[in-house]
Amino acid sequence: METPRFRLLGPLEVRAPDGWRGARAAKQRSVLALLLLHANQVVSVERLVAEVWPEEPPGSAVNAVQVYVHQIRQLLGGPCLFTRSGGYVLDVGAGELDADRFTQLAARGRAELDRGEHDRAVATTGEALALWRGTALADVPHGPTVSAERTRLEELRWSARQTLVDARLGLGHYAEVIGELRALTAEQPLNEGHWARLMTALYGAGRQADALEAYRQARETLVHALAVEPGERLRRRHADILAGVPAATLVGSTKPSTVEGQAASAVAWSELPAELPAEPAGFTGREEEISLLEQAIRRGTQVVAIDGPAGVGKTALAVHFGHRTAARFPDGQLYVDLHGYSAEPPMTPEEAIGRLLRSLGVPEGRVPTRRDEAAALLRSTLTGKRLLLVLDNARGTEQVRPLLPGTPGCTVLVTSRSRLGGLVALNGAESVSLGMFSTETALRLLARLIGADLVRADQEKARELAERCGHLPLALRVACGQLLTNTRVGLGEFVERLRGAERLAALEIPDDPHAAVRAAFERSYQMLEPDERRVFRRLGLIPGTDFPLAAAACVSPGQVDVPRTRAWLRRLLEGHLIEEVLPGRYRLHDLLREYAAQLAVAEDGEDGSRAVLRRLVLWSMHSARMATETDLGGQANALLYTEPDPECPPKDFTSVAEAFRWLNAEQDNLVASVVRAESAGLPELAWQFAVVLTPHFDRTRNYQHWITANEAGLRAARRTGDPCAEVSIVTGLGSAAHQMHRLDEALRHSLRALELTVELDRPRGLRSVLHNLGGVYLSLGRMVEAEDCLIRSLELSRQLEDEGTAALSRLSLGELCAQTDRPTEALEHFADALKVLERLGNRWSAALARLHLAEAQARVGTPVPARANSELGLAQMRELGNEWGEALALRVRGLVHRAEGRAHEAMICSLRSSRMFHDSADRYEHALSTVELGRAFMALGKPGEADRAWREALAIYQEIGSHQAARVHELLGG
Repeated sequence: METPRFRLLGPLEVRAPDGWRGARAAKQRSVLALLLLHANQVVSVERLVAEVWPEEPPGSAVNAVQVYVHQIRQLLGGPCLFTRSGGYVLDVGAGELDADRFTQLAARGRAELDRGEHDRAVATTGEALALWRGTALADVPHGPTVSAERTRLEELRWSARQTLVDARLGLGHYAEVIGELRALTAEQPLNEGHWARLMTALYGAGRQADALEAYRQARETLVHALAVEPGERLRRRHADILAGVPAATLVGSTKPSTVEGQAASAVAWSELPAELPAEPAGFTGREEEISLLEQAIRRGTQVVAIDGPAGVGKTALAVHFGHRTAARFPDGQLYVDLHGYSAEPPMTPEEAIGRLLRSLGVPEGRVPTRRDEAAALLRSTLTGKRLLLVLDNARGTEQVRPLLPGTPGCTVLVTSRSRLGGLVALNGAESVSLGMFSTETALRLLARLIGADLVRADQEKARELAERCGHLPLALRVACGQLLTNTRVGLGEFVERLRGAERLAALEIPDDPHAAVRAAFERSYQMLEPDERRVFRRLGLIPGTDFPLAAAACVSPGQVDVPRTRAWLRRLLEGHLIEEVLPGRYRLHDLLREYAAQLAVAEDGEDGSRAVLRRLVLWSMHSARMATETDLGGQANALLYTEPDPECPPKDFTSVAEAFRWLNAEQDNLVASVVRAESAGLPELAWQFAVVLTPHFDRTRNYQHWITANEAGLRAARRTGDPCAEVSIVTGLGSAAHQMHRLDEALRHSLRALELTVELDRPRGLRSVLHNLGGVYLSLGRMVEAEDCLIRSLELSRQLEDEGTAALSRLSLGELCAQTDRPTEALEHFADALKVLERLGNRWSAALARLHLAEAQARVGTPVPARANSELGLAQMRELGNEWGEALALRVRGLVHRAEGRAHEAMICSLRSSRMFHDSADRYEHALSTVELGRAFMALGKPGEADRAWREALAIYQEIGSHQAARVHELLGG
C-alpha cells in the first residue's frame, strides 16, 4: 500500500521529496493539525484562533494565523491549501492521511474477526497498527479539537490492539499474546475485558495458576480503585478456569460454561444485555462533549446528565458514546426511553425499574410493585456490575433518581431537555450541555449524509442550508432526508423553500413525527403551564436576535411585573426553549422564534399579536427617546410622539454613560423594531421610532443601521400620507447619505425635504433643512450655495431664538470659511459655537466644535491654545466613548504636533486616526486622515511614504467623487 502523505499517528509530519518533514513552530503545527482533521472542509479563521489560543487570543491572532498558513504552504510545496471565504481548505486525497487509512483498516480487521476470518484479521489489523509511531499528534499543543481527536484515535488504537489479540487467541496463539495483554492491562487497569483475555491466554498456555493470579490482581485493582467486585464476565471466566473448561471454548465467550459459572451470579441471565439503539448514521462532531464525557468517566463520575434543546442530538451523542466505550462495560449496556418529551405518556419510575430488572434477568413475578422495594432490588442487582445505563428523554429529576445505582461501578447517562439541576446538586452528577453545530460541523454532517461532492460543488448554498436550518442537527438531518428522497429537488431549490414563510413545514418528513422539527418543538411547548406558553409565544414577537428582561416583561401578560417575568423565563430556560446569552439577556433559537411567532398568530390572533407588538414598540421607542435625550444633554426633539403605554412605562436613565451603553447594546433590536412596526401595520410608530434613533446614529456614525431604520420609516411615513412625517425621515436619510459621502443621494433627499418644508410653511423645520442642505453643498464644493443656505439657517434660528441650531450652523460656516481660506472668520465661528454648545450641555457637538477650533488655531499659527483644545477634545471624545470622534481628535492632534515641529508624534497620531477611520468604513474621513499622514511623512523627510499616502487618499476621493481630489493632485505636484 502507498505511503501516506500526512502522518498524525505520532509526531505531525508531511512527506516531501527528500523525506518526512515537520513544522518547526508549535502553533504552526496546531494550525496544520486542525486543517488536516477537517480535510477538504473550510476551517474558519475564528476556529483556528480558538484552537491555537484556547485561553485568551492576542490582538494579533488573525495576522499570526495568516503567517502560519503561509509557512504551511511553503512546507507542503504544492497547491493544496486554498483560501476560501472566512477560512482555509486543505485538499487531502483518499489514502493520503494515515489516520484515515488506520481507521479503515481497523474497521475491516474488526469485520473479518466478526466473520471468524482470524488469519485475515491478524494481517489487516497488524497493518493498521504498523502505521502508529507513538502518541497521536504527539508534538501538537493541546487545543480543544486536537485533544478530543487525540483521545478518539487512542481509543481506536486500543480497540485495534484488542481486535488483534482476539484474532490471535482465535488462532490459538496463547503464549504469543501474553506480553501484549500485560501491556494492555497496565495501560487500562480497569478494563475487565483485558483481564479476561489475559486469563484466557495464560490458561491456554498451560499456566492455570498464573491465570488465577491474574484474576486476583484484577479483583484487587477494581476493589482498590472503584470499591466494586469484578463484573459478571470476569467472575465467569474465573469459574470456568477453576472448572477446567477447555481454553478454546473460552475465546470470545460471554456465557457461563459451567454450573459453577452460572451459580456465581445471584441473578442468572442468558447473555449480556446490549440494548443500545443502532449507531446514529453519519454521526458528526461533538468532539468537545465527547472529551468531557471521557473525563467524567475517568474521574469515576457515576451519573452524567446530557441536556439541550429539542433536536440538538442528545440521544445521538449518548448512543454514539455508548457504542464507542462498550469495552469499558463488560457487563453490558441497558437503554430505556423514559418518554419525558414524547407523544406517549412519560414512563413512571415503577415502569422504568421493572423494565430494567427484566433486562437484568429478574423474572416478572419477582419485580416488586412498590417503588421503594423495586428501586432497592434494582440497586442490589446492579451491585458489583460494570455496565452502562442510558436513561433517554427524561422529563425531570424525580423520574430519574429512583433508577440510579447505589454503589460505584455502573455509569449512567441521562438525556433530557431539562437541565436536571437536582441530579447535579444532590446526586453528584456532572452536566454536559449541547448547543447548535458550528457551520463547519454542519457542513461535515451534510457532506456525510448527501455526499461531499454535492456540498463541495455548491458550498455557498450548503452554507445557507446550514444557516436556514439554524445549525440544528435534527433540522439538518430532515433537510438531507428531503433531498435524498426527492431527487427532483436540488440543493438550490430546497434552500429557496427554506427562505419562505413556511420554513418549518419544509423541515419535516411526511408521516414520520420523529423527523419533524415542529413536532419536536411541540412536545416541549405542551409541557408548559398556560401562562408559560403565553409568554413563550409572545417572545417570538420580539424583533431582533436577543432581548433584555425588561422587553420580555413588556410582552408578558398583564401589567409589567419583572419578578414574575423572571420566574417564567427561568422555566423556559430549564426546558431549553430560550437561552440566557448574558445575565438578564435572552434569545430564542432562530427556528424556535419562528415557531413561537406562528403560535402567537394561531392562538392569539393577528389583532392580539399586533397589540402585543405595539406595546413593545412603544416601550422601546420611548426608552430610546429618553436615552437619546439624556445622551445629548437633555435636548428634546420638538416632534409630538404617540403616548407610551401606561402599563409599560419606558426605561429611565440617570447618567449619560448609562444611556449611551443602553443605546449601543440595544441598537440592533431598536432598528429591528422599526422594521417590524412598518411591516406589521404600525406605520405611525415606525416613522416616529426612526426619527428617535437618528441622533444616536448621527453620533456613532452607524450608517447601516441609520439607513435601514430610515428606509423603513420612509415607507411608513408615505403610508400615513403625512408630509411632516416624510420631511422628518428624508432629512435623516439626507444626513446619513451625506456622512457616507453619497452626495448625489444626500442632495436629492435634502432638496425633497426643502420642497416639502416650503409647502408646509414651517419655519422651524425650514431652518434645520437649510442647515443640512448647506452642509451637502459644502461637501460638493459648491461654496456659494452652501454659504447662502447656512446663513439663511442661521438667520431663521436667531429669529426663532433657537440657539442650538444657530450654533450648529455657525459650526458649518466655520468649516466653509476654513476651506475658502478665511481663517479669521473660521476661528470666530468655531469659538462662538463652542460657547453656546457648552452652555446648552450638548457634549458631543461641543467636543466637535472644540476640535474644529483647535485645527483652525493650528493652521493660523497659535499652537499653544491649539494644543490645549486638541488635548481636551480628545479626552472628551474618549469620555463619551465615541471611537469616530476619537479618530477625528487624533487627526487634529497630529496636525497640532506638526505645527509645533514634532513630526514623529504627528505621524503616529495621523496613522492611528487613518486606521481607525478605515476600520469604521468612513472612507471620506479615512482619506482626510491619510492626507494628513502624508504631510507628517513629508515633514519627517520621507517623500516616498508621503507620496504613497497621498495616492491612497486620491484613489478614495476619486472613487467617492469628492472635490478634495483636486487638493491631493496639488500635493502630488499635479
